[in-house]
Amino acid sequence: MKAGRFLDAINCYTMAIKLDGQNAVYFCNRAAAHSKAENYKAAVDDCKKAIEIDPKYAKAYGRMGLAYSALKQYKESLEAYQMAVQLEPGNESYRVNVKISEDNLKQSTPEMPSLAARADAALGGSAILGIVADAILLGVARAGSDIVGNFTGMSDAVIAGIVSDTMASPSVQSYIDDVVEDMSSAELSSFLTQ
Repeated sequence: MKAGRFLDAINCYTMAIKLDGQNAVYFCNRAAAHSKAENYKAAVDDCKKAIEIDPKYAKAYGRMGLAYSALKQYKESLEAYQMAVQLEPGNESYRVNVKISEDNLKQSTPEMPSLAARADAALGGSAILGIVADAILLGVARAGSDIVGNFTGMSDAVIAGIVSDTMASPSVQSYIDDVVEDMSSAELSSFLTQ
């Protein structure tokens, strides 16, 4: 495609798709034209259609990775490139783009402090942190949930709500009561004055 002819290419591939809507190459090539015209969402959609027609079409995954990267959707970009590498392990371009996507993802994802670090900061380094963290984990474990791994993407207000709900649980209250019962008077006094 020559510069400025992207819209012509998109129109030509659209006509070809009308004649043969099951040709993955037409969708993938139209995706390339969409990317050149900076219509990245349309490029992703065409790549998805090409993959729907031919799930082993590595080039469609590669072009989808490029479009996702342009949209700054680095997780999706990485997944697309990884699939392209899986389908064409010898393609060095896909391998390089996996590395680039990994780097972009790391740079775009701010380091979130752990739940314990966030709770510690919120509580001013209080000794209650250990009890609260244990109680939360106990409550989550008893609920059979995998929510602990999902805390990094949550706002502090959402975490506070989860903590509040967990702390209100009778089983968590019982656990805290047991911990407090096992504390010596000096430990309890020190704990309460923090």
